[in-house]
Amino acid sequence: MPSCELELFASNLEMLKVKAKKRRSDRSAFIGRKGEKIVFDTEKDKLKKINLNNLVEKVRWHAELNEKPGYDITSYDDKGEEIYIEVKSSSGKTINDVDLTKNEILAMLNKKTKEKYYIYLVTNALTKPEIEVIK
Repeated sequence: MPSCELELFASNLEMLKVKAKKRRSDRSAFIGRKGEKIVFDTEKDKLKKINLNNLVEKVRWHAELNEKPGYDITSYDDKGEEIYIEVKSSSGKTINDVDLTKNEILAMLNKKTKEKYYIYLVTNALTKPEIEVIK
């Protein structure tokens, strides 16, 4: 392979490494998934308690389904209408700031979802989880 092709190949390889860089650490991803699972289970329990049993199995945990709609969970409110939940989690007692992806922001502003888009903050996700809901 001529040297200019090798340089181009190496340069492209370096670009691929940069693009493949993780957005979050393994620990952060673990805490995030734990928080999502807590909210997923909480939402299903909520629907059972308000006798909307027909909707329990319709609650969707999108990451588990390899979907990226801009929110983590689709659930239902007490009227049986869809709600869209983005989960942010911490192993600590507080969450001081959150990072939102472009996809999450677009979903938050989308005409279809914006009135029913919630951010659930899960603190103490690994010990005694608490959920704060932001509309």
